[in-house]
Amino acid sequence: MVIGQTAMALTIGKYPEARLKSSQSRSLVTLTAKDFQRGTYRPASANTSKPAIRVTPCASIFMTRVPGPTWRVADAQALDLDDDVFDLVVCQFGVMFFPNRIGAYREVRRVLEPHGSFLFNVWDTLDTSELPAAVYAALAEVLPDNPPDFGARIPHGYADPTRIRADVQAGGLTVEELDRIELSGKSPSAAQLAEGFCLGTPLRFQLQERGDLADIVPKVAEVTTRMVGEGPVEGSMAAYVVRARTAL
Repeated sequence: MVIGQTAMALTIGKYPEARLKSSQSRSLVTLTAKDFQRGTYRPASANTSKPAIRVTPCASIFMTRVPGPTWRVADAQALDLDDDVFDLVVCQFGVMFFPNRIGAYREVRRVLEPHGSFLFNVWDTLDTSELPAAVYAALAEVLPDNPPDFGARIPHGYADPTRIRADVQAGGLTVEELDRIELSGKSPSAAQLAEGFCLGTPLRFQLQERGDLADIVPKVAEVTTRMVGEGPVEGSMAAYVVRARTAL
């Protein structure tokens, strides 16, 4: 990007995009989307008794760190924005969570200016990310009668380049690059890794339906540690990175 261009970052739940320099970005959007177990994501201040992922505290942190952009809560599938207003839209590990991905891609196309770009990434299958796979293997051992399927089904469930290309094209965009990359994931310990997945992702809600978190999480941490070892842990992980443009 160059100075004067505008960008929008679509974010989901607890993972807002804050890497764009405020001088280069006019608007960052925190999204509401469907939680596949618990209904709709809502800001923590919403007047509702229904379960929710609390996006507001995290958004507040990033609003402090990146004060220049405008922060809004919106629906990726029905953006309350004018047509043709952004040079760039980015979404980091978020499109997997959209109930209607093609609808969201159409909205991205609508708000992009001619020759605008859409950058996003998605995880490869769960078995290609060693540390998350270890956590879910531990969960299967701790909860053998009803192991959670969230990881394979949602975050790692959109790992099909052919499907991604077709969905993006159906949304009115053209995929120019689609690359698979392999990196290394690290954690200070297997226990922290397990706790992060169990308490800090939507997996938490599946676990709450299966028992007391105070009982489940330590067991998962113990089994994960047995599987990957004590101390700092490291494992391979893979994702697809996509660059699409408005169709010419």
